Amino acid sequence: MTEPDTQRARATALNLHGLLAHWNEVAAEAWVTPLLGSEEQERAGRGLEHRLRSAHIGRFKPLCDFDWS
Repeated sequence: MTEPDTQRARATALNLHGLLAHWNEVAAEAWVTPLLGSEEQERAGRGLEHRLRSAHIGRFKPLCDFDWS
């Protein structure tokens, strides 16, 4: 798969319909790759937060905050 095909597949997986509608105009732009990366990272982070909230397990206490005495 070529770079533009990979980027288009990433945009499709992210459901970025506006971007896909104008794909022929913007595919060669330098900002497309960073945009896709940022969107993937943001969605992964939000997905993790959503799963943690849905699990009702609360926040984890870091080891450095435990009173070991």
